[in-house]
Amino acid sequence: MTKKTWIGKYGYLYDNAESDFYSFEINATLEKGSFEGTVFEEEFSGATGDLVAVKGFIDGDFISFVKTYPYGYWRDEDDKVIVDKDVSGSDVTYQGNFDSDTGVWKGDWEIEISVDPIIEGTDDIQVVVGVWEMQTKNQDKDKLFELISIYLNKKTNLTEDSDIQYDLGIYGDEAVDLLNEYSKEFGVDISNFDFNRYFHPEGGVFFPKLSKKFSRKKNKLSSISVKDLLDGISKKVFIKDIS
Repeated sequence: MTKKTWIGKYGYLYDNAESDFYSFEINATLEKGSFEGTVFEEEFSGATGDLVAVKGFIDGDFISFVKTYPYGYWRDEDDKVIVDKDVSGSDVTYQGNFDSDTGVWKGDWEIEISVDPIIEGTDDIQVVVGVWEMQTKNQDKDKLFELISIYLNKKTNLTEDSDIQYDLGIYGDEAVDLLNEYSKEFGVDISNFDFNRYFHPEGGVFFPKLSKKFSRKKNKLSSISVKDLLDGISKKVFIKDIS
């Protein structure tokens, strides 16, 4: 039995065009390929404060799960969330596959909604569809730690608070290579990042641990931590103010 947390997003498809995406987080227990738990959704939970039930399975690189809402809710013509706790909640079916190159699950979802029938006495069902993707929470952190470790010359206690230059000793050309690989791997825009304002150049005598006390103030270099890089991954752009 394993605790799993996935973070992702989903969007609606209208006339083959994607809508805005809404984030979600699944917390579930996985056992022998099957999982069950709850979902916090930006769209539903953000408006109601309640969670959505989820149940599904994983078979190789295929995943299927159903989100079950606790009661009825929908969006009106003004895109406002309407809640009716006297109405049973709907099931939304998700299916998709795992992309081993990106570490992301991607697929489609659909929900059947009853609408007012055109002909009295008949049932009218409308099918709403969309797309979704998700990945294991902290996956970006693990991948970033793995990337940074390539540039470490010795065993170092690597944490989110670690200073790239002064704690980890990464500066000069290595810092340039690290940031370029970081940009490529995580799709982060570093075009406005000025290396010279944050890192000592290659060559010369530089003792990172000793310089942590003296060089930063003298040379007016700003600190960059692992957490700063993680924030950049979330924002998809890395711009840090001088501090």
